Amino acid sequence: MNLPDAAQCRRGVCIFILGAAFALTLLFLVTEIRLLRTPSQRDYGEGHVLWLTRQILDPGSAYKPLDSPPYVVNPYTPLYMLTARLVNKFTGDLLMAGRALSLVSTFGIGLALAATVLASTPRRAPLLWRAASAAAAGVLPLLTDTVSGWCSLMRVDMLALFLMYAGLGVYIAMGKRERWQHVAGVFLVLALFTKETMLSAPLACLTFGLLVDRRRAIRFGAGAALLLAAGAMSANTVTHGGFLTHIVTYNRNPFSWKIAAEVVYSHLRTSWAAVAIAAAAFLAIWNSVAIGRLGWKRVLERRAASPYGRAVFLAGLNCAFPTGLMATAGKMGTNYNHFLAWDISTGLLSGLFLYRLLATWTVRRDYGRAAAWVYAVLLFGLLLPSTDLLHGFTSGLDAPESSPGDDEVLQFIRQSPGPVFSENLLLLTQADQPVTVEPATLTYLALAGNWDEQPYVALFARQYFSLIVAYDIHSDQIYTPAVTSAIESDYALRRRIGPYSLYYPRANMGLR
Repeated sequence: MNLPDAAQCRRGVCIFILGAAFALTLLFLVTEIRLLRTPSQRDYGEGHVLWLTRQILDPGSAYKPLDSPPYVVNPYTPLYMLTARLVNKFTGDLLMAGRALSLVSTFGIGLALAATVLASTPRRAPLLWRAASAAAAGVLPLLTDTVSGWCSLMRVDMLALFLMYAGLGVYIAMGKRERWQHVAGVFLVLALFTKETMLSAPLACLTFGLLVDRRRAIRFGAGAALLLAAGAMSANTVTHGGFLTHIVTYNRNPFSWKIAAEVVYSHLRTSWAAVAIAAAAFLAIWNSVAIGRLGWKRVLERRAASPYGRAVFLAGLNCAFPTGLMATAGKMGTNYNHFLAWDISTGLLSGLFLYRLLATWTVRRDYGRAAAWVYAVLLFGLLLPSTDLLHGFTSGLDAPESSPGDDEVLQFIRQSPGPVFSENLLLLTQADQPVTVEPATLTYLALAGNWDEQPYVALFARQYFSLIVAYDIHSDQIYTPAVTSAIESDYALRRRIGPYSLYYPRANMGLR
């Protein structure tokens, strides 16, 4: 390929990527905005987070000990809940506010990644190359099954990830000046106060700093640690010790290495193209000849002096650490949200790699040219939208209907004279019924031996609930054997409505 042909080909690729990024972002937003209006619970955690958000400013309920009802664990730091309440002042619907906050945060993640790539690529390079690379980095995470499935739920993850990647972007683009490292540290600490597992970017920045400039890294780490400790101690004082009790003591679930290995392997197997590009992006900045002559530390210092090399190295560390953190998916009750940070980090590396691919397109050697085309095909493959996005877009613009049976069950809950137990916590909120129990987390605590469930089991034995609304009382993800036995002993199945089973006290039915 001669130089004019190479330039023309690069220009066509860049225009295609910019157009695809615009169209795919539009597809993403149209689909997800529609889902915001879903009247029913789309994920078990939505009802849980909704209740926690309603209670977060109530000193009697927020992070209270599990020594009396309500038996509800708050395993999250509070910033998402506080922000959702603020957004709710403009929407008047807390569920909608929480979902919209997640979606706006997801869009913010794409912008943060794009801005990071744009700021990290050489300004002397053609703007079209840089813009296409930035657009790819911003749109690729939106097309993953994990992000498209999670981004419009009332869950804490997307705001936490936005804050984390904003902090990482500031550290990459402006972190050569120490004051900007501390600005990045503030974003990273805020991410931890949104979800305490947002550790990959702080670890990447600290590791990079210790390798390149130890004194600055120590000051950066100390400043962030002091801010984190001050916030945690303040929250713990306000909640009379409940904050750390919930975040630490009540947040230990049964763990299986076998399950962790299976789900991590399954995810990596389905995202092998992103793995290949992420690995190629990181390995391409290393020169084995230079390392042999100068040593890895000197080569690292040279790479760190380059905005692009700094970006790739930090993005590579930020991808490596979530790879290890994915093992937390072996905790009982976890979901695919544990892969979000990793999938987003591969998008950042893919955008950076695309710039390198465009910049070296004129390579003459046959194997180099072949490799360039292979990686180009893989990058284009990553631009294919997920089946969830396609299905959501083709199903129309009207709000999805309620889940089968929700409206009918809601009427039974409203008519019940006393406390109601429901696996679907959103139904209780919609019926203006108090939430007495969040069963899943209590089950994890009891099975892990971190909580005595006898007072909770006793509620069923004395028929405390006037109605039990369950999907399956034999599910070991929601009920311990003791709770299942108590329900079977003291309650009788009276109705099945859609996926729900309705149980009533046996004594009230003359069955005891």
